[in-house]
Amino acid sequence: MKATFGRYFNKGVKVLDAPHIGFVVRETDDKIVVFGDGKIRYDIPISEIQTTGKNVLIGLNLQDIEKKYKVDRDTPLPTGRPTIPWMRLLEHLYN
Repeated sequence: MKATFGRYFNKGVKVLDAPHIGFVVRETDDKIVVFGDGKIRYDIPISEIQTTGKNVLIGLNLQDIEKKYKVDRDTPLPTGRPTIPWMRLLEHLYN
């Protein structure tokens, strides 16, 4: 899962029955991460994107997105490379 930025990053996100559910804060090869109001977060597969322009339109209703793709906002964001614990990284750099 390689992190990419640009195509969807920082765009507003709409669904079929809501004019705005949040903004794209992270992209990977297979999903976008959307932060909404409060502690709301959705990890939505790119395959669910219907169109892209000024905003990203997801081809589902909000209720379907909430059921399938709502994630706890405190869950670590997906990355494009394995996460190395900090101490192991320092050992690797200085040994």
